[in-house]
Amino acid sequence: MQPSTVRIFGGQHFSSPLNRESACACSLFEIRLERDVIVFRGGQDESTDQVLKGAVVLCLKSPLKVETIQLCFVGTLRQSWTSDPGIAHSNAILMHKWPPFVRADDKNTTLPAGNYEWPFEYVIPSGTAETVEGMPEASIIYSLEATMNRSKLVRHQHARKRVRIIRTLPLTALEFVHTMRIENLWVDKIDYSVTIPTKAIVLGGSTTLDMRFSPLAKGLVLGRIEVTLWELCEFSAQSRHRIYSRDHQVQRIVKRWEFDATDQDWQDCIEETGEEGWVMARTLDIPKRLCDCIQDLEVQGIKVKHKIKVFIPLRNLDGHMSKLDMALPVHVFISPNMPPDEEGNIASHMTEQLGLMPAIDVPPEYGEHVLDQVFESPNVLLFSCEHATATCISNPQSGELQRLLNVTTQRI
Repeated sequence: MQPSTVRIFGGQHFSSPLNRESACACSLFEIRLERDVIVFRGGQDESTDQVLKGAVVLCLKSPLKVETIQLCFVGTLRQSWTSDPGIAHSNAILMHKWPPFVRADDKNTTLPAGNYEWPFEYVIPSGTAETVEGMPEASIIYSLEATMNRSKLVRHQHARKRVRIIRTLPLTALEFVHTMRIENLWVDKIDYSVTIPTKAIVLGGSTTLDMRFSPLAKGLVLGRIEVTLWELCEFSAQSRHRIYSRDHQVQRIVKRWEFDATDQDWQDCIEETGEEGWVMARTLDIPKRLCDCIQDLEVQGIKVKHKIKVFIPLRNLDGHMSKLDMALPVHVFISPNMPPDEEGNIASHMTEQLGLMPAIDVPPEYGEHVLDQVFESPNVLLFSCEHATATCISNPQSGELQRLLNVTTQRI
């Protein structure tokens, strides 16, 4: 009995040993969906239920005996970060079975030749965990599987279809569209500012890093600027009987950029401050593959967040080296308009538009509203430091005030 390959909608294939009768009779057995990407906007308490709708299609060139044709939808959580035998490494977090489309009362029924289509529908609850792919430690995968049961002497036929669930930013997520800025003064050394336009960054898109450096010491020279995008992952799981729990943390550099200050970056009078110094704007391209960078999330004991670190070496006149070291928290999200494909990649022709995606998928920045009154932001005093971790300053009249992160000081 030789394996036969049956084409599945969406480019997927499956192989199962078929006898000559079924191989000749069945020309197509597949799952078709109105949309294979389900989008939730906002968290579990603010998003709404979404409908998964499609049909199971069977094309027969000649009559075929079957017992049942049924469909199930399964969400599976897999964890490989722990080898603890007391913790389930694979767990079904969602399971839904439809009543059989075909059921034989006498163990067998014969379907005449022709085309068959059985529609199905399922309401996915708003609290459903999003798809997690790309990290070796854990994953959450959703799939539909249609099974055509034959007699005991014949292998069953299966059709599978992946479903991706995305949880993206809500339209009211104003905290993600504020400008993220570190602006500090190192007394008698340098006055500097590092800015990105928004906290939210689209996976596969880009953001702009604006930098301003005004030397206060004679002969101060900027070294090569190193920028890194860090991914911080936390995992937790309970034992099968909830007797104990295990935790694990890992962090990695997702992307690295290096820049040099050039003569073209020098300005004798910076418009913003009236001082001389370097003014630079550099584009940071975010990876296009989930295996290189995944979205920010917190679900089923999996937590992922990102930050951009900026390191600037300073060469003093006497040859002594100093450094600026700072971090900007960012939120990487998947655009519902540009979802990854089945391999977890953003199509290259889509990424040309992703640089402007925050304006499409996130509410407009404060100050860009046409009819809203714009309030002045309060003046904030930032302490002199060499090592800074700071973020955005929100407007007092916005819905939810953004926290101003603490600025820490470290002497080198």
